[in-house]
Amino acid sequence: MSRNGLLIALVCICIGAIIYYLADNIQNPNKINALGSDTEVVLKRGLDGHYRAEAFINEQKVNVLVDTGATGVAISQAVADRLKLKAFQPFAHQLLMVKASAI
Repeated sequence: MSRNGLLIALVCICIGAIIYYLADNIQNPNKINALGSDTEVVLKRGLDGHYRAEAFINEQKVNVLVDTGATGVAISQAVADRLKLKAFQPFAHQLLMVKASAI
């Protein structure tokens, strides 16, 4: 690869990294360092109308989507294993599916 080709590739990678960083901060404005360490925080809504935040679960940083109307929590098995979480016993071996409908 020529010197100019390498320079163009490096510039493209830098531009991509900057765009990713800016898009991530717009989509999730609630980063740990911005939220502080208070027991109560005010979340900013992302451009898509959702509330996302960085949080700590068992001293591990995770990205969460806050649903203020949710009655349950969903998490992938891989993330649950990484965080050393255990299923609530009555539901440990069940899958509950509910059909949503407009009333």
